[in-house]
Amino acid sequence: GTNRKAYLVMQNETERLANRIWPEWQVAQIFDVKPLPNLAGQLAELIITLSTGWLGSFEPLSTWDGWDDVSNALHRDCRLLTLYNVVDFSLFIHVLQRTSATHNSAPDLYAKDGCITEPSQAAVVCFAILDYLLPFGYSRRLESLFKGDKFHDYGEKMMHAFACIGDLNGKDCQAYHDYGTITSAGKEDAKVALLGSESFRQNYECQVERPKLRYEHKFFTPEGGFGSVITSRVEDEPLETSDVDRWSDEVTEMLPAVLHGNGWVYDGNGYDANVSSWLQEAVSS
Repeated sequence: GTNRKAYLVMQNETERLANRIWPEWQVAQIFDVKPLPNLAGQLAELIITLSTGWLGSFEPLSTWDGWDDVSNALHRDCRLLTLYNVVDFSLFIHVLQRTSATHNSAPDLYAKDGCITEPSQAAVVCFAILDYLLPFGYSRRLESLFKGDKFHDYGEKMMHAFACIGDLNGKDCQAYHDYGTITSAGKEDAKVALLGSESFRQNYECQVERPKLRYEHKFFTPEGGFGSVITSRVEDEPLETSDVDRWSDEVTEMLPAVLHGNGWVYDGNGYDANVSSWLQEAVSS
């Protein structure tokens, strides 16, 4: 480019599929998903579609033609990306259906294209990996640390997500099954569903935050032409000074609040799984 940066131009996968299958088939739904604990909205939408939507009317995707071949190909891709220390990539999913019930031909798409076909050829689902150019560098490691190690063993997490997409009732897929149940509930019901699930006990930590009034200590410096205002620090008490070039502004911060309970461990930022267990037992009893 003119800014001397390198760019990678990629083909529009949705447009490519749509052009290839038209006019007898069409792209009905698109999902861009990442594995838990990434709480992406489209993952929830996909799980709801698999459990109660149109795809839920068929046998699990893992029984469809081409599933094993597509799974093996994705495994190879994930291993390669892991080898190159790449994380945060997505599973790009297209759901294809006929444009008319009178059409009875299958689209020219197979496992080598990343696609699986419902045994009666009523539907086709295609998979591809997206956003695979993000290295697991310092910033990503820091983000992962503060978000439940979401990038740790990322390739394995992605393949586990793929397996659970294939069968929500499969081995170790309870968290994905519960996630769909939680997100499809009403606002108040969702809270009870979350707290009452085994997934909450195993995968979530609790943190309560309360607002606190604090003070930004500032001072004026004449350096730099017109001068500038510098924030030195934030403290619990305002400055006590008659210097007009130094003052405090009120700010409100959300800070972790200490809860009390037998066996609850608070580390200054959050609580251990004992709190999750207590809440789970409280709402499920």
